[in-house]
Amino acid sequence: IEIKTNLIGDFNFVNIACALKIGEYFGVSDEKAAAAIESYLPKNNRSQVVDQRGAKFILDAYNANPSSMSLAVNNFAQIKANKKMVILGDMFEMGDHAAVEHKKMIDLVNGLAFEQAVFCGEEFFKYQSDKGLYFKTKEALKNWFDAQDLTNYTILLKGSRGMALEKLLQ
Repeated sequence: IEIKTNLIGDFNFVNIACALKIGEYFGVSDEKAAAAIESYLPKNNRSQVVDQRGAKFILDAYNANPSSMSLAVNNFAQIKANKKMVILGDMFEMGDHAAVEHKKMIDLVNGLAFEQAVFCGEEFFKYQSDKGLYFKTKEALKNWFDAQDLTNYTILLKGSRGMALEKLLQ
């Protein structure tokens, strides 16, 4: 069975496979399960695609931790697009690991070929490098963001729930 999903990221394959198996257990036909998966349009800041300002946004701002952020960034690096930008917000509730994990994320992003890398939040701001743009507050990021010509960009927005990066699109 071939299924076309609106979920972004090959990491969602396991989630879809689990959903299919659960459906099978409860007697849902393959056709109905496939139709349900294909018709699902994310609208909850997870794997959501938003076309706005001449750009395509991949909005994944419901939550963030080191594994989900690195999966999202690495998957985004594989997407074919003319101009790519990542906008990452702090990962919250990291405790003693915050410094190491934010620095690792900066290094990961800076090692990939994005036209623009943007980091927001107090943790990312502490570890800024000579590559990328760094904003300590969401308000400063919003001011910069609103002034940009984003035409023909594909942009990944990823951050913890408390960063509320979806507000950039409002």
